[in-house]
Amino acid sequence: MKATVVERRAELLRLYTGLPWKTALARVEAAAPGSQLIPEPDADQLMLEARVMAALA
Repeated sequence: MKATVVERRAELLRLYTGLPWKTALARVEAAAPGSQLIPEPDADQLMLEARVMAALA
């Protein structure tokens, strides 16, 4: 388990996005504390995800 909040956020970003560890850590260090690291999806992305989930269900 990572020791600091920055390292824990970087680990989550790495797991969610598949970024390499150093890239995720650099992105977290550059971001404001508590800011969103992954942008909210737009309407098209939400529709795509809804259709995929409906097809899988």
